[in-house]
Amino acid sequence: MTSIRDILIVVTDDNNIWKKDTSDPNAVFTPVFKPDEGDTFGDHFSLVTRWESANNIKLYIADGEGPIMSLNI
Repeated sequence: MTSIRDILIVVTDDNNIWKKDTSDPNAVFTPVFKPDEGDTFGDHFSLVTRWESANNIKLYIADGEGPIMSLNI
C-alpha cells in the first residue's frame, strides 16, 4: 500500500492494483491494474508514487526480478 496526496493505492494478494480518493467520503476502490493470467510480482516489491500533476500520477513497482513497471494512476 502507498499513498500520494488524497489517493490511496493498494496491491492485493492476487496482484490487482486499486485506488481510492480519500478526500471523498463516498469514494470506493476502483481498479487500476488487473494482471493477465500468469502475471505475478516477486515476493518482495517496492512501490514509489510520483505526482507530476493532477492528471499525471505515476506508480512505479520494482520486484527485483523483472523490469520496473510504471502505471499511470
